[in-house]
Amino acid sequence: QIFDAIKATLPKCTSWRMLVAELQKQGVETSFKTKGKTGQVEGVVFTKDGTSFSGSHIDRSCSYSKLSAQLEQNLIASSPILR
Repeated sequence: QIFDAIKATLPKCTSWRMLVAELQKQGVETSFKTKGKTGQVEGVVFTKDGTSFSGSHIDRSCSYSKLSAQLEQNLIASSPILR
């Protein structure tokens, strides 16, 4: 269910904020794993019905880095200035 929600929502989103908001509408909560001292995001965790999965355990295409890259591509594709 989480995978299907991500795949259905991702093409419409151009930022993590948008993706998180859209997934929330489908009952999927999103949280981020950060490195201890730096606070730099290194992973994403999706939770539905009380069960949590890291993005990469759902599917390799759902890892933080892969989703970030896709969101960036969506942003570039949607911006008329950058085309």
